[in-house]
Amino acid sequence: MPDAYEQYLVPVVFRPFAEDLAARATALHPGRVLELAAGTGALTSILLTAAPSAEVTATDLNEAMVAFGSARAPGAAWRRADAQRLPFPDGGFDLVVCQFGVMFFPDRVAAFTEVRRVLAPSGRFLFNTWGPIGTHGFESALQAGLDRACEGPPPPVPPGGARRSRPTPGGGPPPGPRRGTPSGTRGRFVWGAGGRRPPTSRPGT
Repeated sequence: MPDAYEQYLVPVVFRPFAEDLAARATALHPGRVLELAAGTGALTSILLTAAPSAEVTATDLNEAMVAFGSARAPGAAWRRADAQRLPFPDGGFDLVVCQFGVMFFPDRVAAFTEVRRVLAPSGRFLFNTWGPIGTHGFESALQAGLDRACEGPPPPVPPGGARRSRPTPGGGPPPGPRRGTPSGTRGRFVWGAGGRRPPTSRPGT
């Protein structure tokens, strides 16, 4: 999964937003940065280049992502961690960042409470997330393409085996509501940190 994610999704979908979020983070001149839901390190690697003096700790719940990310961005300290139960002391970071992860937290109140706990008194939390799919031209077109690619009934169950999911581009799951995300909420880019949104042409529209 990490290889497909890195090859197909990062260049087209996630890198432009990672560049923008890294620029916002760098403008705060952080010294100790904690990244949640770091995935394969798309944001991590850019942060390390943009803020070379910062100490970056990257975390993800998925062990495979942590292994891939630690090889891709070895300048960060990588660790498997649940955002709802962070294994870090109080006030240990002056910046927490999260790219497209907050909508997947099963208990957002618990996760945000943990973010507040590990932040220093003057710390900041920067994150991005998706809004309604109908308001985002690029993601709407991407979803429509996935729907067309997966039209028709599922394949038959092979003899003596379990049913296999219909293939989707990039080897990802079939389209549909993501875990922890209300139906129809994959789309427009929304900034939890405030400020301008990146131009719609950047993610590929």
